[in-house]
Amino acid sequence: MVTWDELKRWKPEGLDSFIDLLVNSRKKAVGGGDHIETMDLSTGWEGEGAAAAQQRRDRLDRKTVLLLKNIGELIKATAEAQEGLGEVSTMVVEAESRASHFGFKISADGTTVTDPNPIKKSFGDLISPWDTDHEEDKKEREEHLEECKVHVRNARKKADEVDRAYEAALLRIAGGKVKSSGRLEDPNPGLPKQSPSNNTEEVAAWWAAHTDAEKQALAEESPEMVGNLDGVEAKYRNIANRKLLNKDLQQYKPVADRLEQLKRANPGKSESQLLSRDELLQLKYYREAKNVEKALTQNDGNTQLLIFQHGGDETGAKHAHAAIAVGDVDTAKHVTTFMPGMGTDVSKNMDRVTRDVANLKTEAERQSQGESVAAIGWVGYDAPPAPWESNPGKSIKQWDFSVLGTRDARMGGDGGARFLEGIRDSRNAAISGTSDVHQSLLGHSYGSTTASYAAAQARPGVIDDFGVFGSPGVKNGSWDMNVPQGHRFVSLFKDDPIRTANVGAGFAHNHNGSLGMDPYDDSSFKKLNPEGPDTKTTGHSGYLVNKSHAQWQLASIVVGKAH
Repeated sequence: MVTWDELKRWKPEGLDSFIDLLVNSRKKAVGGGDHIETMDLSTGWEGEGAAAAQQRRDRLDRKTVLLLKNIGELIKATAEAQEGLGEVSTMVVEAESRASHFGFKISADGTTVTDPNPIKKSFGDLISPWDTDHEEDKKEREEHLEECKVHVRNARKKADEVDRAYEAALLRIAGGKVKSSGRLEDPNPGLPKQSPSNNTEEVAAWWAAHTDAEKQALAEESPEMVGNLDGVEAKYRNIANRKLLNKDLQQYKPVADRLEQLKRANPGKSESQLLSRDELLQLKYYREAKNVEKALTQNDGNTQLLIFQHGGDETGAKHAHAAIAVGDVDTAKHVTTFMPGMGTDVSKNMDRVTRDVANLKTEAERQSQGESVAAIGWVGYDAPPAPWESNPGKSIKQWDFSVLGTRDARMGGDGGARFLEGIRDSRNAAISGTSDVHQSLLGHSYGSTTASYAAAQARPGVIDDFGVFGSPGVKNGSWDMNVPQGHRFVSLFKDDPIRTANVGAGFAHNHNGSLGMDPYDDSSFKKLNPEGPDTKTTGHSGYLVNKSHAQWQLASIVVGKAH
């Protein structure tokens, strides 16, 4: 079994150059296959020689397909190994961060994790009945020690599993165990029709192996597969999702037209009185699509639609999900993803979210001195509604108070982490040929809680800078956020009432509330003062006001200049 010191040196990106070699090899093989495919030996040549030549051509066809299949299997196996190494790296960082935070000692071989400075019982060996905080701290420290041990143990176990699986795959390929059928004229010869996994590293490697013509065809012919697949380049996700958007606009427009006719014929009646339940759902889909269409016109249409899913589909989402980038995510030096919070609804305010990130991009590019920026408004989760708006006309007992819990944030964090990893992997220099990207994550209000769960789940090296503003709370334990020390920021207006929304924060001895740790009380977050000499709008909604000091500060995070 590998030692802990060895594991700390393992880097997933170490396999980038090999994947790059394989990707380029497949593209060359596809080019050679194109020549074979175009050979026409049936015209003007007959006899034994012609038949022999045709047989030879067919053998070359089969051998080339087998070669492509072997390369595809190598890409798949290497990407799986890289994904496994990413998991190991995350466990290592989490264990080391936790150990550093609490002063634990991990042995060089990884067999032991100890606490050199444990909290002892109060008053010698006696436990004071009123010293509950002391005992809670002691118990909490012991729990963190056990969790650290688990991370170390799981990392070493996973590393062995990855090593054995990769060795077995390579031996299988080298031993000629890969079988292939089909012809060169088949779509994407030697590659599976769909990504073999939803893991972003595997998706990125599978996608990169395709030629540009193959990518274009997949985006246009299989938009449902490509549009929301994290790890695919933004260019092709945009092509696919705009096709899905246009499909929704065409499919559901008739019900919107019918509603207008019914309103004119039946003045005073509500939509629920005029339309069936199914028609109301179609109307919802149409309005979501129309607002996304409107949002895409921001920045003179220099936008990319990276997520588009109407609500209520097979994903189980209550509302539509969308992510719109202003700028080119595939080539920008700086890419930032903004997660908005409570009350964000694609059908109502996607255009506002996109306008905010467009303005943020402008300010960030002003600060970057010529370096390009892409800013993404990410509504890839069901943001909880404002309780008072959740059930209009009903009593407070019937309001939706999910905003006081972390369920939506945790679910959003899972998708957000995968989205961010997908950007990083699709931009991998070894695969796409683009320069390394500086990636930041921003979260406002409940979106900051969601962003903290995304940061906790994203593997190390994905998020370079992390900023929360107007935050009611973040995931407990900054050591669980895979963001470099000194690159976590919190911004809070003095008159922002949001801290009171984190029920219990400030009352518990550890400053935790129903939404987690108050980042303003967490020493690992650098405090930014959003108030400047020209500040006019403060409170909870003033952070993204265009040309404000608060916006300037957030833009400095985007370009890696915050301090």
